[in-house]
Amino acid sequence: DRRALDAERAELATRCKGLEAALEAARVAARDAANQQALVVLLARREDAARSVLSSIMAWDLTSIVSGVFVAWRHAKDRDRVANSALALKDQELEASRRELEAFGNERLEACRRDLEAA
Repeated sequence: DRRALDAERAELATRCKGLEAALEAARVAARDAANQQALVVLLARREDAARSVLSSIMAWDLTSIVSGVFVAWRHAKDRDRVANSALALKDQELEASRRELEAFGNERLEACRRDLEAA
């Protein structure tokens, strides 16, 4: 009897150690799974934050580009308006000079005719 009890006790101790080892392995596996899941969540949040930052930067760059295009267009339009005004002023000056020269030429032609008629 004593031997049977000792054998049973040894078997129970072995089973207990096996169960403790299995329980510890399950705890380690659960902890590793929790750590893995936390890492996945952390990486997903980091990726979302990076996408948000990149989207903001790209939106700001696009806004800057569009704004720059409109500023350049307005500048070119104003420059063309100023250039057209300057050209119009030059055209007016040239037309006035042409009229003055034509009037002067007509006066000289009239003077030459009078001189020819008088001679």
